[in-house]
Amino acid sequence: MKQETPKTKTDKNKITVIIFIITAAIGLKFFCLPALDNISRSKMELSAVFLEEKMLEDRLGGKNEQELNKELDSLKGKFCKTGQTELVMQYLTKTANETGVNLVSIDSMPAVKQDKYSEIPIQIKLNGEFYGIAEYLKKLKNFDKVIDISEIKVKNNETVPPKLNVEMMAVIYML
Repeated sequence: MKQETPKTKTDKNKITVIIFIITAAIGLKFFCLPALDNISRSKMELSAVFLEEKMLEDRLGGKNEQELNKELDSLKGKFCKTGQTELVMQYLTKTANETGVNLVSIDSMPAVKQDKYSEIPIQIKLNGEFYGIAEYLKKLKNFDKVIDISEIKVKNNETVPPKLNVEMMAVIYML
C-alpha cells in the first residue's frame, strides 16, 4: 500500500472541491435557475392580475355587486323593449310639435341585430329655426330611452326668417 503524500492529498482535496463547484454550478444552471425564473414569471403574472383588478376597481368606482346590479337594471330601462318602436316615433313627433319644428319625415329602417341587442336606425328630416332645432335635440338627449344621433346634416334654406333643413340618422337600442 502506497502512502499518500500531503501534496497528493491536497491535490485530491482541490480536485474534489473543483468537482463539487462544477457540480454545484451545473445544478444551479439546470435546476435552480429555471425554478427561480418560473417563480419570477409567476410573480410578474400575479402582479399583472393585481394591476388589472385595481384598474377594474377604479373603473367601477368602488361599487359593490349589489350597487352594480341596481345600476345595470336602471340602464336596462333605457333600452326599448320589443314593440316600443312606435312609442319612440310618437315621442319624436310630439317633441317636434312642442318645439315648433316642422317634422318633414320620419322613417324607421329594419333592425340590425347585434350580439345582445338590436339597433333600429331612424332617418329624421325636419326644418325650423335654430333655437327650435336646438330645443328638439335637447329633448331627444333627455328622453328616457337611449337615442343616439349618429349623423346630422344642417343646411340653411335661405328664407326669412332663416330656417334650417336638418337631416339626421338616429339609432334606438332594443333588448
